[in-house]
Amino acid sequence: MVAFSYTPFAVPCLFLLATDLPCPACGLSRAGVHLLRFEWLAALHMNILLFPLLLLGGAYFIAAVMDAFFGKAAIARINTWLGKKWIIAVAAVLMLSSWALNLLRWS
Repeated sequence: MVAFSYTPFAVPCLFLLATDLPCPACGLSRAGVHLLRFEWLAALHMNILLFPLLLLGGAYFIAAVMDAFFGKAAIARINTWLGKKWIIAVAAVLMLSSWALNLLRWS
């Protein structure tokens, strides 16, 4: 598919430029391209944070629709839920594991 092919233009990672090490988010753009091509395993290989971020984005989208059309306080409930300590701990573990995988792939 030509529409989803890589281009010579890339967004530079400032963390990578400053430290010569990949950040936890390095590879998210390439993972998104693989996801648009329906290459699920390649997307997962590029960055494991893509799928949790997509789930979170989808939840916010559904909550925004519920708030707009039904007057629910769904976004406020998601924000309250995301503030729980165990959710923050899971997010930290995911980010650190993504960073570890990026560092392993980089070396």
